[in-house]
Amino acid sequence: MCYLLTAAAINFNAPGLKSAAKHVLIVLAHHVNSKSSSPTCWPAVERIAQMSGMSPRAAQYALRTLENLGLVRVQHRLGTSPRYTITLPGAASAESAPTAAEFAPPPLQNLHPNKEVEFIKNTNTAHTASPVPVPPPRPAPPPAAPLCVPEELKTIEPQMLEEFAVVRKTKKKAPMPTRTEAQDLAEQAQRAGLTVAQAVRLCIVKGWARFEAAWVQDRRSAQQDAAVPSKPVETWKPETVNASPIPDEVRKRWAEMRAEIAGRTGIIRPLAHGV
Repeated sequence: MCYLLTAAAINFNAPGLKSAAKHVLIVLAHHVNSKSSSPTCWPAVERIAQMSGMSPRAAQYALRTLENLGLVRVQHRLGTSPRYTITLPGAASAESAPTAAEFAPPPLQNLHPNKEVEFIKNTNTAHTASPVPVPPPRPAPPPAAPLCVPEELKTIEPQMLEEFAVVRKTKKKAPMPTRTEAQDLAEQAQRAGLTVAQAVRLCIVKGWARFEAAWVQDRRSAQQDAAVPSKPVETWKPETVNASPIPDEVRKRWAEMRAEIAGRTGIIRPLAHGV
């Protein structure tokens, strides 16, 4: 592949040179060997058509157009593909094409070898001589501030107060209730019949941030309702039915029916209600 000839074919423009013919010209320049003394090549028409993206007939028509414009000279050969010589005006010959070694940058040169060695030695000694800085220790966290306990809750154990503070923090409340909240807690505990310590303990167990007597009373009433046994449903028995007085006419009619049944079947069955 001759890069200079391919670049010249890409940049070349002439009147009457259509895009199809220019594509074929670029393909021919691509097939020229850079080490050859003349810009010649001999690709098959099928390969030219494949690389140009056209049919073989269109490639042959483009080759004929290039030959008529004087850009390509075709030498037909027997039994093989034609020989194409590119006669592009202003194109350099393949011999003048620069090699890869000419394009390569010059090798790196060590202009001051002694100074580099001294610099490496100085840097190594400097790194080894300087001590590694040790980060200062982290300061200890400040001690936790003491809880501001209201007057109504000072009789409670400190451990219980700390647990109550943790429960209130989980509910996004202040660790300790205010004076007003503490007074309300004591009042609600008195209504529920509990001490303040018992109310706080119940809040810790239930996870409550405050206390209300209604919560405990509702629970007690529900437990009492569950403890009361329900009355069993009495089944109906004929013996338990209070017999009402039967008129004489009814008793007389029953006696007649009883005699009639006994005369037919010969069986006398006792009737209810002493009849």
